[in-house]
Amino acid sequence: MYVGYGFNVALAVTVGIITYWITGEQESPWIYVITIFLFSLALAPVNFRYSRVILLYWLSPNIKYMEHYDHD
Repeated sequence: MYVGYGFNVALAVTVGIITYWITGEQESPWIYVITIFLFSLALAPVNFRYSRVILLYWLSPNIKYMEHYDHD
């Protein structure tokens, strides 16, 4: 969950900087809100998938499947 938040923050900062660079000091905050929202919404499946991969394989690599807990 924290990895997904980190990805969204990095995405928002990156999209905000690129929007600032392209539009050239636009005064309206709605341009930034709309572009960040649209990029965040469009990349939500990618964010979900890769945040899960990083959490499972990099941040908690010692957690394994235990078959003896699977019996009814």
